[in-house]
Amino acid sequence: MNAEKWKKFELHNSKIQESLAAVESAPVETKKQYDLMLESKQLELRKHLKEISQMNDQVIDDIRRKFDTEKLMIVNQEKQKTDQLVEEMETSCDNKLPERKEESRKFLLRPQDEFSSLVYKGGTRPPNIDDPAFQRDI
Repeated sequence: MNAEKWKKFELHNSKIQESLAAVESAPVETKKQYDLMLESKQLELRKHLKEISQMNDQVIDDIRRKFDTEKLMIVNQEKQKTDQLVEEMETSCDNKLPERKEESRKFLLRPQDEFSSLVYKGGTRPPNIDDPAFQRDI
């Protein structure tokens, strides 16, 4: 009986050893599964973050293009306003120029007429303001 008890004991001991080995390997296997799952989730997160980053870059590029377009439109509008003002000023100056020339001519004629009336009494003839030689001297 002793031998039989011993065999039962050894059989029971080997079953306990197997259970212990299974219990000891379970955390290691569970850790491996957890590590694989964690790595998979990290890869998913990296992929998702990369997608978000690309979308953000696209949105930023779109905003920059819109800003540049609006800036260009504003610059063009200001240029048009400036061109219009310059054109109006040129037109105004072109319109006033003949008037000013005529006024200047009249102002030049007045002293000439006064001089002519004074000198003509003395017998000399006054210079003609329309004479090209006189125009050149002015």
